[in-house]
Amino acid sequence: MSIAKEKIYDQDGIRAFCVSHDVFNVPSNMLTVHFDRPRLAVSGLDGAHQNICSVANCHTPKAIWPVLHETSTSWRNYANNCLKACDLEADCSLTLLTGVNMRELAFAEEKEGEVHVRVWATADPNHNAISAGLDSADCYLPSVTRNKVGTINIIIVYNQNLSQASLISAFIIATEAKSNILRTMDITSAYTKGLPATGSGTDQIITVSGPVDGAEPITCYGGHTLLGHLTAKATYKAVKQSLEKSFAVWGKRA
Repeated sequence: MSIAKEKIYDQDGIRAFCVSHDVFNVPSNMLTVHFDRPRLAVSGLDGAHQNICSVANCHTPKAIWPVLHETSTSWRNYANNCLKACDLEADCSLTLLTGVNMRELAFAEEKEGEVHVRVWATADPNHNAISAGLDSADCYLPSVTRNKVGTINIIIVYNQNLSQASLISAFIIATEAKSNILRTMDITSAYTKGLPATGSGTDQIITVSGPVDGAEPITCYGGHTLLGHLTAKATYKAVKQSLEKSFAVWGKRA
């Protein structure tokens, strides 16, 4: 198995790499973010976990989609193989999957005073964008054939000690920021012509607390807090940059 790592971030005990590798004999790539100390994290796929040492966003090439849909656990098997390729332990790592190549990965950060928010995002809603609450039933019917699936994945890493509830609340702020940039860039539903897109049908988020360091966890989180404000700004920027990269490669769906 061939593997090549490119370090793309290294600051404050956080290191990020773009990793090119082969999984299931198919060339692929992934983002890995490593922490110098275990942290509390919440994933939309796996829930809340203590002692997380790394998180990853794994590209799933179209060539392996049939394998991933063979059973309900195939996607997790693929994610575990990606972690294994990077010598990461599955029991202290969280993963996201996406059809978006990591060449479209974007990073943004916002800092004010002692509060620092870092966001990595991949975004391509060209073929899978939905308008939540307004879309047609076709957006979820199993019979609908999709040759290319788009996803917006967001990983948010804090330097402050956040409670589990605050990490969950961050999903709301990040989703609002994501939907706002889709509206600003005039991205519409792939299923109902003209409806404004709010996301894709497969979006996911991971939020990661900062180290404990003896501090009480922050339990007040929302759009009127500094944490919420910085999260929204960084998420907006990261998703926007990834969308621009995606459209440069694939073009924007008319």
